[in-house]
Amino acid sequence: MARLLAHRAQEKELAGKAEAAQPEVEAEGVEAAEEIEGPELVQGRGSSANYGLLLGALSCGLYWISPLVMAMAFIGSFYSLRALVIGVRHFRIVIWRAALGLLLNIGGIALQFLLLLEIIPPLV
Repeated sequence: MARLLAHRAQEKELAGKAEAAQPEVEAEGVEAAEEIEGPELVQGRGSSANYGLLLGALSCGLYWISPLVMAMAFIGSFYSLRALVIGVRHFRIVIWRAALGLLLNIGGIALQFLLLLEIIPPLV
């Protein structure tokens, strides 16, 4: 119970400091407002990794339908690569769903080229 009360007191104290700093912010300009706001918000670790994984699986599974499925693979590789970059840059970890999605999307593009070169026989 004491921890909860101490936590509430700290929150009230921080809120009071922020309100007291408001008139100073208006006087000092935009630079002081950026200092009070805190760190930049970043999306979650796997925010777009799921999209890349799903699009990669669909592009590998539906390669025989049309060459337009390759567009889905390019979009999925964009999402997967973006999730990998966010994970490495902000969280210092490799997001394995994004890595698997990137591999599946590259596989979907490779399947389209193999179908175009008639190395894989058409299913239809």
